[in-house]
Amino acid sequence: SALTAMVSYYIHGGYFPRGGAQNFADTLRRFIEDHGGKVMLRCKVDEILVEDGRVRGVRAGEKVFKASIVVANANAKTTFLELVGEKFLDKEFIEYIKGLKMSPSCFAVFLGLDVDLRDYPSIIVNLDDGYYLVINSNADPSLAPEGKASITILTEANYYDFPERGTREYIKLKRMLAEKLIEKAEKIIQGLIKHIVVMDIATPKTYERYTSMPEGAIYSFDQSIHTKRPYFKTPIKGLYLASASTFPGGGIEAVTISGVICANDI
Repeated sequence: SALTAMVSYYIHGGYFPRGGAQNFADTLRRFIEDHGGKVMLRCKVDEILVEDGRVRGVRAGEKVFKASIVVANANAKTTFLELVGEKFLDKEFIEYIKGLKMSPSCFAVFLGLDVDLRDYPSIIVNLDDGYYLVINSNADPSLAPEGKASITILTEANYYDFPERGTREYIKLKRMLAEKLIEKAEKIIQGLIKHIVVMDIATPKTYERYTSMPEGAIYSFDQSIHTKRPYFKTPIKGLYLASASTFPGGGIEAVTISGVICANDI
């Protein structure tokens, strides 16, 4: 049950899939395909089709897929305000969805280094400088070649502090923040800058682009006890919610639980 999963997280700590998050997605895809399903990439849904208060399918570009049941794992704001449209929902429900506060986002620098960092712990939290340093390859050696390391440096970030993606201002700010974060991490890993082989940077706008998440929120809605998340059964018959928008919230384990609850009900 969801409660067991949450309690075990506090007792035994957090885990992640061997091979990283991409391996988790690939495993789900293989399972779907092995059971006769089809996974369509680069096929973004533009509209959820509704008629007489019931879901009728989805439209992706020119293609229409008819279905009497649709499970939306997009954020609830995106699902109701953009994909369904306000005309199919009552005013009170729309106001409730609009009023939901998004969770924080973050700024991340991903580095591939030509140095072995096995003597360091996998996770280092620096509260004074306000960042997390994760040595991914210490937790999972498959994430870097032998004698090298893969690390992530994370800090909290506000979506509205960033200009539009691709603009000169955006690229400049992204670079400057990355350099500052690497400088801070240098205090822990001496000579870090000299060992960088590959670097990637992500801002809240990056998360918005790749996950269609409003404000680039990393946990969907605010993860506080005051947040009343939408129920997985929606006011539109046949349309369900799964993922971080609904119970129990954000994180791989939580969204998996939401999917299981939804599938069992269907």
